[in-house]
Amino acid sequence: MINANGKESKSEGDGPLPRPLPGAGRGASAGIECLGGTKIRVSGHPDYCPEPVRASLQGSVDKEGTLEPGFINCGMRMILLLDEVRPITTSSVLNVRVETPNHVH
Repeated sequence: MINANGKESKSEGDGPLPRPLPGAGRGASAGIECLGGTKIRVSGHPDYCPEPVRASLQGSVDKEGTLEPGFINCGMRMILLLDEVRPITTSSVLNVRVETPNHVH
C-alpha cells in the first residue's frame, strides 16, 4: 500500500481505535481541505462539523484494524482528531476525489 508520501506503508496502530462517528452512515459526505502536514479542515457531519472545522488527519484503518498514518483510501475508515482532543472514526470511505486549487493563497 502506498501512503501520501509515495512510500510503501504497513504500520500497526497503537492501542484501541476510536468508535465510529455516530450518525455518519453511507449517505454522509465529508469535505476535507488539506492545510499542510496532518492539518485539515473537515465538514459534512450535521453534529460534529456542519461548517468547516480544523482537525488533524491521523490516517486510516483497514478491515483488520491496521493504522496507515497520513493515508486515505476507499474501503478504509479515516481517523480524525477534532479540536486536538476528540478522536473520530468515519464510516468506510466510498470515494476519494482530489481537486487542484486554482491558485495558492
